[in-house]
Amino acid sequence: MHEGLYEQLCSQQVLLQAWEKIKTKGSAGGIDRVSVEMFEDGLNSNINSLAEQLSSGHYIPEPYQEIKVPKDDGEHRCLSLPTIKDKIVQCAVKDLMEPLLEKQFLDVSYAYRPGKGTERAIARASHLIVTEKRQWATVCDIDNYFDTVDHALLLEMLSGTFAERDLVRLVSLWVKMGRVDQNGSWKPMKQEFRREASYRRCWPISIFILSIFS
Repeated sequence: MHEGLYEQLCSQQVLLQAWEKIKTKGSAGGIDRVSVEMFEDGLNSNINSLAEQLSSGHYIPEPYQEIKVPKDDGEHRCLSLPTIKDKIVQCAVKDLMEPLLEKQFLDVSYAYRPGKGTERAIARASHLIVTEKRQWATVCDIDNYFDTVDHALLLEMLSGTFAERDLVRLVSLWVKMGRVDQNGSWKPMKQEFRREASYRRCWPISIFILSIFS
């Protein structure tokens, strides 16, 4: 069990470090219409407010802003955008959790992990084939992997690693928070990620969540 992470999350330093990452990415804003530039105009006040909300237990994420992006095939991909402040908190939680969970991941897992990724995965596969003379290689994919992560299982896995309920509660809020469509109508999230995959790909913490199941 790892304690003290939530207290670190409430610090201005940790939130500022997360802010710098969100700013560098040029992240789009969400339902509150606050852009990166607008958030930066009142940076100290905004970070102080976030730290206070987290420390007092009053932090509640905003619903996600639903947008539709055209695809090459003529269809649309739906995205669900968190607000800048919610992206900062998500990024901060990811930064605090990741080093601890990295120790539990298998060495053969490469996707979206620090210091690994696609190129190293290919290099390892090439080594196994060329140097170790492996005769078989299997290519497979889990259908709708992003779509079918179960909320209850996710929270159970996190609770087994992190003793702090407030930290796990934040993840619970993010995966259950609804979204507002372009007509201003609120839509609830489903209990599973099924049919909601593309909504979550723009969350700072989404890929990290999926790595837990890899």
